[in-house]
Amino acid sequence: MKGAIENYRRAQEITPLPDYAAALFDLYRKTGQTALAQKQMDLLDAIDRVSRATGETANRNLVFAFADHDIKLDRALELAKGELEFRRDIYSYDALAWALYKNRQYAEAQQYMEKAMALKTPEPLFHKHAVAISQALQRASK
Repeated sequence: MKGAIENYRRAQEITPLPDYAAALFDLYRKTGQTALAQKQMDLLDAIDRVSRATGETANRNLVFAFADHDIKLDRALELAKGELEFRRDIYSYDALAWALYKNRQYAEAQQYMEKAMALKTPEPLFHKHAVAISQALQRASK
C-alpha cells in the first residue's frame, strides 16, 4: 500500500483531482493514518467549494468521490444531473444512476443504469453499479 500511496501523492501534486483525494482517503484509512485521511476529505470539500464558487454544475469525478463515500449525496446528485445535461454520454448516465442509488431513488437509478448499459460497454463499474441497483430494487420490493 505504501507504493500506491506514494504514486497517488505524486499524481495529486501534479493534478489535484477528486479521484486522487478519494483514493488517498481510502488508503490512509486502511493504513490507520486518520489525520492524513481527513486532510484528503478536507481537500474534497475545498475542491467542491471552489467548484461552487465558479458556478460549476457538472463534475463526474466529484459525483463518484462523494457517492462512493456516502457524503454530500445531495451535491453528488446535483452534479450528476448537470453532468448528464452537459455530456449526455453513457458515463454520465452511470454517474447519475449511481448518485440516484446512493440517494435511495432506486427505480429512477435503474432507468438511467439501463441507458448506461445499452451499448454493452465492457466497463466494470457499470456492472458493479447495475448489480447494486438491481439488488436494492429487489430488497425494496419485499
